[in-house]
Amino acid sequence: MNNELHEILMYIKNALANSDFGCDYDNLKKLYADLSNINIDKLTYNELDTLKDTINYFDRTYESLYDLGNLFDLVYCKYKSYIHDKEVKELRRINRNKKLKKEGNSI
Repeated sequence: MNNELHEILMYIKNALANSDFGCDYDNLKKLYADLSNINIDKLTYNELDTLKDTINYFDRTYESLYDLGNLFDLVYCKYKSYIHDKEVKELRRINRNKKLKKEGNSI
């Protein structure tokens, strides 16, 4: 996952250096910082969807970023799958503990 994210960061960094984004320059820098500081273990669905919405905005608005959405789609799918697996694992752990507690009380 790091290679794809690194590619996106380099894409944004090059775009920042070579294009004029006007009032969206600070927003693009914030997106770059958010992507740089992603912690996959603490990332939520809402945060991931917010990043996707922001990337889609830049993808549609600026011709120099036309490929940003395509680059992020792979990362989005992998991160979403990781978050899902993590949440399922936690729910299974909780249910297993409830079951063990219930079985322990009935004996």
